[in-house]
Amino acid sequence: MFNKFVFIFSLIFFINFSCEEAEEAVLCADASLELANTLNSFNDSQTSSNCNSLQSAASKYLSNNCSDTSGFGGVDPAFIVDSLNCDILPS
Repeated sequence: MFNKFVFIFSLIFFINFSCEEAEEAVLCADASLELANTLNSFNDSQTSSNCNSLQSAASKYLSNNCSDTSGFGGVDPAFIVDSLNCDILPS
């Protein structure tokens, strides 16, 4: 009886942990795609609107605790949030 309880508890714990990891991976994939798209838009047209969108996407990326920056050409999302001054760009 005790072994069945331990097995069921372990199975529930494993499934719950796996689902949380999968959810985090999806959130990071979405945030990465949004960041890549806004980075491309900003590179095409460096306006304050595109800059604000880029900062928002970078902030969302960081708030989801995502860490893989290989798809952004080595650009650090923290730098975008902290150092990019959108106010000096044209509208």
